[in-house]
Amino acid sequence: MRRLIILFFIVFALSRSAAAQGVAADYAISNIRLQSNGAACVDVSGAAASILNLESCYIRATNSTAITYSSSSSSSRVNLYSCFGDLTAGGTTYFSHSSAGQMLIDGCQLGNEASSTTNSTISSGSVGVHHCRLGFPITTSGTGGLTMYYVRHQGPAVTM
Repeated sequence: MRRLIILFFIVFALSRSAAAQGVAADYAISNIRLQSNGAACVDVSGAAASILNLESCYIRATNSTAITYSSSSSSSRVNLYSCFGDLTAGGTTYFSHSSAGQMLIDGCQLGNEASSTTNSTISSGSVGVHHCRLGFPITTSGTGGLTMYYVRHQGPAVTM
């Protein structure tokens, strides 16, 4: 287990330094538990046209927003495939999307154990949600767009 955690931090540090240098690249994280701890557990920012794929990960927001996506590149992407998750405290949410890029949530089950009413926000770019079960509120504003196909949404409302 210790080797896995060390390897994850090394890969994450390398990917962060590449993104800071403006290097566009594809990154994948799979079968890892990601948990917020006073800050987002995933932060995609900067100007690089990077693509981040989270595959079969467990996302747990314990005390802050889990994913912050604010890249200025319209070619950047954040994709969640077959992920599970839970909001374990009030005032938490899954994502804040202010990027010009796109986010895809496909085949995920994202719960809300704490019955958090804090909205996941989309203020720019777009989010596509396909074949998912969601239990948290989502709000769009500005130029943000949301498409949902075959989604079971339980819990607070989606506001557009």
